[in-house]
Amino acid sequence: MGNQKQRAKKPDAIRLLGLILVVAGIVLIGYYLYIHYAGRLHSRLNLDPSPALTVPAEPGEPPQEDAILYPTDRLFVTDERAAYGDGEMTLRIPRLGLDAPVLAGTGPEVLQRGVGLYEYAQLPGEGNRNVSIAGHRDIYGAEFYYLDQLQEGDACYLDYGGREYTYIYQDTAIVEPDDWGPVYCREYGCLTLTSCDPVGTSERRIVVTARRVDSAQKEKEADAAQS
Repeated sequence: MGNQKQRAKKPDAIRLLGLILVVAGIVLIGYYLYIHYAGRLHSRLNLDPSPALTVPAEPGEPPQEDAILYPTDRLFVTDERAAYGDGEMTLRIPRLGLDAPVLAGTGPEVLQRGVGLYEYAQLPGEGNRNVSIAGHRDIYGAEFYYLDQLQEGDACYLDYGGREYTYIYQDTAIVEPDDWGPVYCREYGCLTLTSCDPVGTSERRIVVTARRVDSAQKEKEADAAQS
């Protein structure tokens, strides 16, 4: 009788051990999937591109040493952009008579005060950075009211980090308001300016693209260093 009880207990113990092993396996698999997908999500939102990748120089342009090649197939936020503060950069467009500080963000409360830098934009520099800026055309400061009048040969300037970056007008496009394509990086460094279109509506967006051609130390800072 005693032997029969012992034999009955052994299968129960084996089943319990098997159940414990199955649960442990499920926990380990779940933990692995969490780490894997959490890591992928983090890398998409806070991407630090590898400086080992370089952008080929355009014909007639000097090679860009240590240039960063950013992804062109998705939106992302760089640490540099996340740390950007209001007015650290200035946008100048002679054709529009515009000389304005660039604020951080493109929310309604930000654009009431001036032009704003998209969350997914990059800051000026080497490589294929897309400095994307939004502004109003008909309300508040209406900084981009005449945005549609930019034409071939017009220059735009960004003053940032003690340097002046020069961009030359490339093209104008009209897109749907939910089209994020213009904010994506291109194969070259550029400045993207966006606003509502037609004036007085939000039916579509006007997108002006200017290509980066040069950067130089600001003269006033260079003169100060020499004195």
